Amino acid sequence: MKVDLEEVIELTRDLIKTQLLDLKSAEGGAGSSSVDEDVTAKLLAAEQPKLEELCTKRDWKVGDKCLAIWSDDGQ
Repeated sequence: MKVDLEEVIELTRDLIKTQLLDLKSAEGGAGSSSVDEDVTAKLLAAEQPKLEELCTKRDWKVGDKCLAIWSDDGQ
């Protein structure tokens, strides 16, 4: 499953890069490294949790399941 998800991520990056290249060429063009930086910036922004999601109060009940990142290994 991990391999499948990594493939989806790579395909998504390729799609975004292709769309940005098409957009840049329509606007007059920019270098490939600029496109790579744009892709990286957009992907990082998409991966960041929204502030509202982090601050949302939740009423927890006994038996509710949750996931949390362990500070020692980030998993």
